[in-house]
Amino acid sequence: MNVFITGGTGGIGAALAVCYLQQGHRVGVCGGREDDFLRAFPDKPNNLEFFDLDVTDRQACIDTIQTFANSSLGILIAGAGVNDGTPVKGRPLDFDRSNLILNVNLTGTLNTIEAGLPIMQAQQEGAIAVISSAAALNGFGQTPAYCASKAAVTTMCESMSLRYADQNISVSAIMPGYIDTPLARATHPDLEKMPFLIKADKAARMIVSAIEKKKMRYIFPWQVHLMSSVFSAMPRPLFRQLFKWSEK
Repeated sequence: MNVFITGGTGGIGAALAVCYLQQGHRVGVCGGREDDFLRAFPDKPNNLEFFDLDVTDRQACIDTIQTFANSSLGILIAGAGVNDGTPVKGRPLDFDRSNLILNVNLTGTLNTIEAGLPIMQAQQEGAIAVISSAAALNGFGQTPAYCASKAAVTTMCESMSLRYADQNISVSAIMPGYIDTPLARATHPDLEKMPFLIKADKAARMIVSAIEKKKMRYIFPWQVHLMSSVFSAMPRPLFRQLFKWSEK
């Protein structure tokens, strides 16, 4: 089976690539520079291919993914994404960064799906998964663009899941809490203190299982699912007060 993963040269994406390679599948990845790929996969397996792709380039997405697939694509994972950087209380909002986040996380995801969907429609089967975040469920003051982008892709996944179900194409929004990745460590120096932290390889195995089960939304670990659900159910004035208290 052919599997393509954007953002597949590090973190969750690379861990997912390893899982699918271990299952014997042919895997294509993009993300960062080729140096990033070689660091992630120094012993480059024969059934792994790297592509230099900017997911914000719509035509490049179509050309790259369709070239890799060659009319056969079992799983497409949109994992490329950026965040707001290290949260700093009171820091002015970086609108340039916010535009980049929305462009990569939302438009880049849409471009990725557009590239793979016609292949799956032609073969009348396939699985699409988008790496969203539990942050999609609530708006947090230090990461407005990130929360907004993940909320948008989560809703888009749900809509597409309903739209293409009759064509045997599943669309899953994967919504993790804190995952131990190089990006997370770069933006959260105190990552070890974050609640319910999961190693990338464990997270990847959980995601693979969720895709196989065709889950529309997969929020994990369960503690984050529960906590996010409680926050979402709160009256917004209470949620605002809780956020203010947490920043003290």
